[in-house]
Amino acid sequence: MLDEDILYRNYSGTMEELLVDFDPSSFQYDYEENEKRNIQLTVYLTNRNMGIYKGLSEEAFFNLARSDIYDQRM
Repeated sequence: MLDEDILYRNYSGTMEELLVDFDPSSFQYDYEENEKRNIQLTVYLTNRNMGIYKGLSEEAFFNLARSDIYDQRM
């Protein structure tokens, strides 16, 4: 279970926002040295997160425990 905040930042770095309305128990982070990193979590579309919800399906950075995680979606 995730017990810390996640910051979402768009790829161009022009917007950064606290990720809200997601299920912390759904958070999974897989990392293999010198390979891709994979994040999975359930985010619910609400009035509070409409602005970043669409961005979650595009390339983005997530800041978790002071380390940037790059997520590329095709």
